[in-house]
Amino acid sequence: MNNSTNVKRIMYRLKRQFGAPVEFCLITNSTDYDTGVITSVDKSFTVRRAIILPVKQTRTFDYDLTYIAANNNFVYGGFFDPRERWIVIEAKAIPQDVELDFGWEVIYDNFKYQIKNIIEAEKRYLYLQIQATSMDKVLP
Repeated sequence: MNNSTNVKRIMYRLKRQFGAPVEFCLITNSTDYDTGVITSVDKSFTVRRAIILPVKQTRTFDYDLTYIAANNNFVYGGFFDPRERWIVIEAKAIPQDVELDFGWEVIYDNFKYQIKNIIEAEKRYLYLQIQATSMDKVLP
């Protein structure tokens, strides 16, 4: 039995045990500067069974650029709590006419996630891992 067969079998079990529907959305706006008309193009597709790993939430502090540049003793910045989640999907679940990139948003459990990292499996014949960071809650 080769390695790809083992991976397919493991992913099948994970999808059956931990699979959940996930929606991918892409909203692009273009403006005609002569007429002022804004055209919005919406694309979306749903993956029926994506492997959703638990959310990781950590408190992070970022310094302001003036603190770094001036080397002051007074600290500018703030705390924030990003929520990160790994989502594993099969490459065949993505429609043929869709090129998945960082402009897409992932909606899961009424949270909108921004794609932070995309890792393709070998030869792109199996799966994509998407590390997503929570943006905000979607209205019900």
